[in-house]
Amino acid sequence: MSRKLAYLFRTLVNVILRQNLDCPNCVQRSNEAVDRKYLFTTLRRCPSCQLLHRIPRDSADLGKTFYQAAYQQGFTTDMPDDETLKRLLANKFRGGSRDYQPYLELLAKLGIK
Repeated sequence: MSRKLAYLFRTLVNVILRQNLDCPNCVQRSNEAVDRKYLFTTLRRCPSCQLLHRIPRDSADLGKTFYQAAYQQGFTTDMPDDETLKRLLANKFRGGSRDYQPYLELLAKLGIK
């Protein structure tokens, strides 16, 4: 099953069974909708602690499994091999997709370290 279909299935089960609807911070059950994505996923604000959270939310175990094993976001999650890492560090990431040299130069001109 694709990740999107698996997410949709988990979301439907949570909505139908009314699971994982409380605030993950203070366990407040009532909360207000701030935004909606697709049909079932809602961004909500807890009136008690003001935390913004997604409903229905996934379990902590599922989040850990997904973000440690299945989540991929290119350069952000792909670990370079030792040789590539040495080259990136030696060049201070210049010329790559994470070249922040212009921003660093601007901050230096502003006196910000």
